[in-house]
Amino acid sequence: MIIMRRLILAFVAIGLMAGGSVFAKAPDKVTPAAAKEKGCLSCHEGIEDIRDTASPMMAMIQAKGAPHGDAAGCVVCHGGNPQGLTKDEAHKGSPAALKNEGGPQLFYPDPGSVWIAENSCGQSGCHSGYAYRVERSLMNTEAGKIQGNLHTWGIDEVQNHKVPWGNYDVADTDGSVPQVGTDEYKAYMKEMMAAHKDQFPTELKMVPLPSVEEIEKDPKLAGFTYQRQECQRCHVAING
Repeated sequence: MIIMRRLILAFVAIGLMAGGSVFAKAPDKVTPAAAKEKGCLSCHEGIEDIRDTASPMMAMIQAKGAPHGDAAGCVVCHGGNPQGLTKDEAHKGSPAALKNEGGPQLFYPDPGSVWIAENSCGQSGCHSGYAYRVERSLMNTEAGKIQGNLHTWGIDEVQNHKVPWGNYDVADTDGSVPQVGTDEYKAYMKEMMAAHKDQFPTELKMVPLPSVEEIEKDPKLAGFTYQRQECQRCHVAING
């Protein structure tokens, strides 16, 4: 029993030591030679690859990052300056050539944000068109949930299944044929949109924010306050 405890403690100690080396504090400043050799990893040494190192996607990211001074590929999605010697220098701007290719225009701490995804995930050679579809997806606009909730509050504009509002102003400008899917699916959706125009709007407006005075005059407008403060507060794309 004592031996087993000692073994467990030894494994825990090894794990802590390993964790300490992986997550060691980044240096305040690196040398030009280190930045040239390692790019972003001159500070972020030991960070895990975003994908399996042996995967085709990771190989593509690394190949895309190498010409911009970052063989690890971090710059491809995050932008920044891989040759920066300090945090402030490295976390600023983006390589000019990468910007011209439609990549990050600035340093992006969170390249997965829908608001800049067109220049990270959706840049040329990666998931082109994906950001456009996500921004207009039902999961992101939450137009259906908004319509359903406001219908129960008696809001006139959403009666008869009309869908005028979403989390933000957005227009769908690419026509009635979906960008992806089989030919059968595209034909089906085109017919659905033609038959139910109120349920497949070409644009949405942000959920209104009535004033206290307006709500006092028309209490059902409190539905908008409820929608914003209770339903929308957790959505990743908005402030609530």
